Amino acid sequence: MSTMKELVEKIESFIPGIKEYKEKELLREESLRVHQYVRNRISEMINTLREVEKNIVLTDPSANIMPMEQVSQMLETLLRYVESFQLGYSGWLDSVNVEQEELMKVLELDYNLLNMVEGLRKAVDELVSVAGVDDSQASAKVRELISGIDKVKVILKERDSILKKVGGDNDG
Repeated sequence: MSTMKELVEKIESFIPGIKEYKEKELLREESLRVHQYVRNRISEMINTLREVEKNIVLTDPSANIMPMEQVSQMLETLLRYVESFQLGYSGWLDSVNVEQEELMKVLELDYNLLNMVEGLRKAVDELVSVAGVDDSQASAKVRELISGIDKVKVILKERDSILKKVGGDNDG
């Protein structure tokens, strides 16, 4: 008796284009998962920072939370930016002219995006550990976060540029 995978492969051998269709579906799913992961991580970072800001002010009403507030606002802007992007490569993957190189570039950007967001999360955790305790370390973490947020924006813009160039307007 054949396994399910073997049967699916046998069926695919009869139907032209089904393998490519399945690959595109996998990429759509990957894109959706990346988008959801990034969106959720950014939301978590915003919530963490807001909670820490609140606790610092409750402990010391004269504490300067402006740098953390700046990072929170930048993360909120980044979140809106992420939410505005197309999900699932919809029109892009349906284009007959999609080159393997373009697919790889977008996948590399998605991978870099995930790494950058994890770096931001780590920096937020480190900021939380020094906020209200060590102002110089907190300032350094804020600068690191601002730089990291800017790098994430660059990756998102590059990704979006590729999708628009290949697939048209892509209004998802």
